Amino acid sequence: MTLQDCVIQRIFGMCIQADWTIKQLAEKSGVPPAALESLLHQERAEMTLEQLCAICRAFSISLPEFFDTASFRRLFSSDAEHSKK
Repeated sequence: MTLQDCVIQRIFGMCIQADWTIKQLAEKSGVPPAALESLLHQERAEMTLEQLCAICRAFSISLPEFFDTASFRRLFSSDAEHSKK
């Protein structure tokens, strides 16, 4: 799983948990709906840190909390193992 996959999975998961549509997330975060749609459908590979922070604020979580999931821990520990070789 890539970093982008983890980010997309996390955003989708939080939307499901909050019972929000992508349009609602866009309204609450201030991130344009088209930007969220293209990222979440993997048409666009980048998201700015400002956009990610806005999404975190919309969900009332910190950036460290956003990355505090099993998927990110696996990804980051896998990256650390590869860099040791």
